[in-house]
Amino acid sequence: SGTFSVDVHTLKGPEPFYNEPVVDTFSVANDWIELSTSQTASVTDIFSSDGRQYLFDNLATPFNFNYFGIEYNSIKVSVNGILSFDPTIAFDWNHYAIPRNSSFSAFESFMAVYWRDLGLPADTITYPGSDDGTIYYQAFGQSPNRTYVIQWNHMHNDPNSIDAYMDFIFEAILHEADGKIEFLYKQMFSPDVTLTNCGDATIGLEDSSEDPLVSTEYCYNTAKTIEGNRITYTPIHPID
Repeated sequence: SGTFSVDVHTLKGPEPFYNEPVVDTFSVANDWIELSTSQTASVTDIFSSDGRQYLFDNLATPFNFNYFGIEYNSIKVSVNGILSFDPTIAFDWNHYAIPRNSSFSAFESFMAVYWRDLGLPADTITYPGSDDGTIYYQAFGQSPNRTYVIQWNHMHNDPNSIDAYMDFIFEAILHEADGKIEFLYKQMFSPDVTLTNCGDATIGLEDSSEDPLVSTEYCYNTAKTIEGNRITYTPIHPID
């Protein structure tokens, strides 16, 4: 009788692109990049402080950024704490778990830095230590080691509710050389302490496939302390 050999191949599904996020505390003096007081001309104020809730803007990035294996040269900034690489998306103020359920409108290729219903404070609103709110961005360094910083500065919510007295300051830092992503949370003040953490927000990364094995959610409506913390995502494999 003859001898038969059988090759067994294991079918592999989608794999994570990023390592599990590393969470640590950071030094405001050494790690936080302050844009609101920078004297550099390249600091750009995206929005004026008029209290509008639904603002977003498309920006050309200073370098191609590799996100889930795809290189992008523009990014969309939302007032609601989101960065998206899909220029067609207009995010609403409702936040959801990551990945988004496909039965909802398609949300693809985005970073939820601190996704919730946010707005820019109107001039008539006062809260501790705050001036007018806005969103800034600036590039630093030289190729191939540049960084790109987007900072949400003094964000609030509905001026007719207790949320109007929130004072949130946070930023995202994108690294050209290795594709690293950092979220830093400098100040997350609210009279409602559940809003000072992730108790009413979403933080994480979602890819274009919305696959739960690929996208990575750090928190969704979960009481995780974030003020004073840095969340760092690094690609599993080196970026070419």
